Amino acid sequence: MIEQFLSGVTTPIILYLLSCFLLVFVLGLLRNFFLIFSMLSLPATFAHELSHWIAAFLSNAQPTKLSIIPQRNGRTYVLGHVLCRNISWYNAWLVGFSPLSLLPAAYFMAVWRTPFSFSALDVGLFYLTAQLLMGSIPSGQDVKIVFQHSMVLIIILGFFMWRSFST
Repeated sequence: MIEQFLSGVTTPIILYLLSCFLLVFVLGLLRNFFLIFSMLSLPATFAHELSHWIAAFLSNAQPTKLSIIPQRNGRTYVLGHVLCRNISWYNAWLVGFSPLSLLPAAYFMAVWRTPFSFSALDVGLFYLTAQLLMGSIPSGQDVKIVFQHSMVLIIILGFFMWRSFST
């Protein structure tokens, strides 16, 4: 299965995705210019928060609010957030790591748009692919919520992994 998947990965697709990662890196350099950064990363913020909302809805975490309005939080900024009423041990990891679900979308976008031409459509879709990659990174708060609510599940999974590798 994995060999079949990887057989479709060609050099142009890899170069396309590496170029997208480079654009994400360049956008990350603009973090100190918050207004510019928040506007340029709005599609990533929307995709990231929407993935949380969908995962929360499907896993009974009961999402109550989705916001993509940037706000100051002490010395940092929050680009967006989703509030839920029912985060628990069985759904925290689904909701917290849901932005990772954007990675396949970015990959399929790269497959679809390779070979790249410099048309306005391709430049726009290249930017959108980079935004999907940027939005797929779970935030520190996402990871914190997963570990706060799913520690028992993580310990149980760790035990079974340890047992399977130690025999």
